Amino acid sequence: MTAQSFRELSDRLVSHLKALIRSGELTERGLARLVGYSQPHVHNVLAGVRGVNMRFADDVLRALGITLEELATDGNQAPPLNHIRVPMCSGELSSNRGFPKESEGSSVILVPADAVATATGSLAMRVGADEDAMWPAIRPGDLVVIDSSPRCRVEPDVAGVYVLRVGGRGVLRRCQRVGSRLLTISDHATSGEPLSTWIGLERKKILDVVRGRVVWMSRRLEEDLD
Repeated sequence: MTAQSFRELSDRLVSHLKALIRSGELTERGLARLVGYSQPHVHNVLAGVRGVNMRFADDVLRALGITLEELATDGNQAPPLNHIRVPMCSGELSSNRGFPKESEGSSVILVPADAVATATGSLAMRVGADEDAMWPAIRPGDLVVIDSSPRCRVEPDVAGVYVLRVGGRGVLRRCQRVGSRLLTISDHATSGEPLSTWIGLERKKILDVVRGRVVWMSRRLEEDLD
């Protein structure tokens, strides 16, 4: 690869990253975490203060699943991504376990980019064996991706499904804020629990309870073929 061709590809890569950040698919912080660089380093590259070297370009291409062929496609910008990587939290959504955590160096899953195009702060979580409140739409063993941005958590819509933190545990429920209380609703009756409950918000912030809205779900095909 000549110096000129690398400059052209690196310019396309930077333009593509800026477009992803503008659309909300990525943040500078999230990109830095995915590729293993500091946020100031990533910011300076995107701002043109630092140049793109081979190692940085390779790390970005690998992390985001972009090939050189895609980057070199005719056009002013790289083609849209088919998938993006979403951090996978450790632990499971379960009324018997602690809330799933995102940690440094978390594993990632590939998610269709259009499925989370409007989401920010996307996180993936596994549904535990005892979390069947949203059955059959969401079942134990499924993977869910949530939008954890404050804008979708402050005024939850009962039509959506949310990850809630209740008593230090993670559960799936529909919910809606009514005055100083949060109404939570299950689609399926779980053992010993009513279909609807109220959570007082007088001493809690709603963002501490409503942790994200489910925007994508994945299930192993063989589970539906048994």
